[in-house]
Amino acid sequence: MKENTDAKLNAKQKKFVNSVASGDFATDAYIEVYGCQKGSAASAASRLMGQPNIIEELERLKVAAEKETFMDIDQKRAMLAEIIMTPPWNLDPKSPLAQSVKIKRKTLPDGTVEEDITVRMPCKLRAMELDIKLSGDLNRSGQRNDGDTWQIIKGRLDEARKNGPSSFARSDSHRLKRMQEEWTECEHDPFDGKKKRFMRMLGKLIEFGYECRFMEYSNTYDLDQEIIAATEKRKKREEKKNK
Repeated sequence: MKENTDAKLNAKQKKFVNSVASGDFATDAYIEVYGCQKGSAASAASRLMGQPNIIEELERLKVAAEKETFMDIDQKRAMLAEIIMTPPWNLDPKSPLAQSVKIKRKTLPDGTVEEDITVRMPCKLRAMELDIKLSGDLNRSGQRNDGDTWQIIKGRLDEARKNGPSSFARSDSHRLKRMQEEWTECEHDPFDGKKKRFMRMLGKLIEFGYECRFMEYSNTYDLDQEIIAATEKRKKREEKKNK
């Protein structure tokens, strides 16, 4: 059967190419499209696969599929920005930012099943470093002219902690809670035989943190401003006492 070798594909050639591009074997695709016997289909499919117009169309479909599958730099940076800016508390287990999900189920006396869901998200510091690299701000050695990358990131994070104390305090409290859960399940004792004492102290610290106002999911900006103002007042009082 003589096939059209022009750049433009006919209807059967398009169907054949789409079938191969979707993962079918060329012989099977040829039998499906042209309805011939398997004995002659292999050689005919091989000849068809060698035609310039078929090769060109398959390559075009491959490139198009890769563009749909892989994220471009802007998409990657957008996701990294979302990781950096998204608060870790109350993260949806189905969110694309969820790196791992841990579910504890407990059956209550009345038969009700209670679920405790812990969702972990990727490291924010690591996301910052990757974003800096993708932005092109780093040279080939991975350094910036104004200092080491991790020092820059740490400086920015420390500055953010000063400007947003309530959100970071809440985040740290949740982190302590996860630590408590992990060490409760772990049978080993890295605290020189004082694991029970450590867990009691950690539990009291977590309980104290959860009773504080910064744990409330209200307007953290207003609370941050109040915390900063109160801290400044205490500093001024201490300075007056020391004079």
